[in-house]
Amino acid sequence: MRTLFLTAAAGLLLLGCGGGNGEESAQTGAAPESGEPTVVGTWEVVEVVSGTDMGNTGVVYEFNEDGTMCSRMAGTAVEGTYTVVEDTLRITQGSASYDACYVLDGESMNFDILNGPQTFRMELQH
Repeated sequence: MRTLFLTAAAGLLLLGCGGGNGEESAQTGAAPESGEPTVVGTWEVVEVVSGTDMGNTGVVYEFNEDGTMCSRMAGTAVEGTYTVVEDTLRITQGSASYDACYVLDGESMNFDILNGPQTFRMELQH
């Protein structure tokens, strides 16, 4: 169900997101040289901030330094790639591509799939 949701949501998404978190160009996962926070790591969806929880709480996203990523939901792992453009993550998993605005706050990340029905709060896993 969640895989279906992500695939469906990907079809609805548009590009673009204003603002920035210090990253000025596309990067494939590597932490900015300035030591600013990075998405690299393992993040778990702990709360649906807006929209109806469609079973997304508990989904784990793993973002690697080399620009690869994986999402795990209900025993299913979906591998893909990502790039960071300012405050937007561009994620490609199989034939689905989507953009999500993100805001890092310590070990918490708000993750808003552009034009999607939900915004998530994720926590960094250790």
